Amino acid sequence: MPESSSRGTKPAKGKAKRSRPWGLLGVVGLLGGLLWIGTASATAATSPQPRRRTRSHLGKLRGKLGGGPSKPRPAKPKTRPTTKGPKVTGGDRPVQPPPKQELGELTTDYPEGGRFYPVRYGDTFGGTRSSGIAHRYLLSEGFLAAKEHGGLSDDEALDFAIGISTGGRRNRVIDFIQCSGWNDAMYGAEPKQGTRVSDHGRSILLLPVHGPVAAQLANSEQPSRNIWRASGYGANEAWRELEFLWLPAIDRKVLWESDGKTLSTLGVWWPDGSTKENPPPWVMALGLGDETDDLDSITSWGCPGTDGALEVS
Repeated sequence: MPESSSRGTKPAKGKAKRSRPWGLLGVVGLLGGLLWIGTASATAATSPQPRRRTRSHLGKLRGKLGGGPSKPRPAKPKTRPTTKGPKVTGGDRPVQPPPKQELGELTTDYPEGGRFYPVRYGDTFGGTRSSGIAHRYLLSEGFLAAKEHGGLSDDEALDFAIGISTGGRRNRVIDFIQCSGWNDAMYGAEPKQGTRVSDHGRSILLLPVHGPVAAQLANSEQPSRNIWRASGYGANEAWRELEFLWLPAIDRKVLWESDGKTLSTLGVWWPDGSTKENPPPWVMALGLGDETDDLDSITSWGCPGTDGALEVS
């Protein structure tokens, strides 16, 4: 049976409204000792403030927020949405971001779908070593799929996970990560030798040229793009941190029922109906600052035709 991959289909675009800032928007420790292969996370130094004013961008999701399927309907959040903060428009109706989750609940030291992953020094996207982000992601997702939908024991689930973490699937995981509009707008750059090029023609380089994104999000501050797309250098040279990547969530039931052959983000939504190819709505509503000119010169980010594709203005 051939391997397959599927992502959401991008709705028709509407006309972007110029605005500033951007409304882009938007088990942890899952394998514990069982799947821990990597080394300890690198500790990022406290970064100084940028030396010049950062431009801010507001994007429209063109139906991405509130753009989920009519059946089944996403579950309503248990907590009433906040009435504070900027509204994000999706489709034909305004969508208010739900209350902020603590960033720690969304962050993992071992790659897992639907979580932020702080890249460590020595990490790579490909390969089967403990530094391989895509390989460890597949181990996590395969293990959880086998446990949640197959009812397997830990040892059996680990065997299943190891069996599906092959090269072709690893490439699709890299594409999922690079095709996320949020990841692309934050970190996308011209490919370098040895990097994988996704459908939008860009790569994420895993270089320490970025701002303190994790700290900014933890403080509900707008994160800023700092990498020049053409050169891969940092605009604010005082910022020297690695990427704080969003790892898109996949449908684990589909992964299990296809015997590990199909990786799909279709129908994997946040409670408001926005895609989990991007971070949760409260992150997207913070928008995105820009230390470069890249968000002025390019308005479409993420891979064309996917639910995670974004436009900024």
